[in-house]
Amino acid sequence: MVCFDESPKQLIGEVREAIPLQPGTPARQDTEYQRNGVRDLMMICEPKRGWREVLVMERRTKIEFAHCMRHIVQCYPEAEIIRVVLDNLNTHKLASLYEAFSPQEASPRRAINANVRERNVKATPVKWRFTTQDARRKLARLYPRVST
Repeated sequence: MVCFDESPKQLIGEVREAIPLQPGTPARQDTEYQRNGVRDLMMICEPKRGWREVLVMERRTKIEFAHCMRHIVQCYPEAEIIRVVLDNLNTHKLASLYEAFSPQEASPRRAINANVRERNVKATPVKWRFTTQDARRKLARLYPRVST
């Protein structure tokens, strides 16, 4: 099981050099900065092993997502199945693989269908750890209180 998420980060540079720390005087740094663009950090984590990797991409598109998925597969050459946990961002689609790679390289459909059939035969229920009370507490700001 591998977790995947993206995070855009702004690249900034200093406009003026910081004034170094002196005895009795704290270091000083100007608040002005120079914008140097944005990069997207593609974070891959295998929680059970405690392993992580970060890929730096220029943008967050379907193509970059597809390349990250290929990178994950290359990290586990002996694996028969890799379960990737990710959010529902619009680029996280099977179509992204077909847009980035040839149909032969992008066609995991057979393996996916076999996995879905296997899971459905087992009918293993999902064990949610996020309770109703957790949801009410964490999402209270999103829902108005209704007095009865």
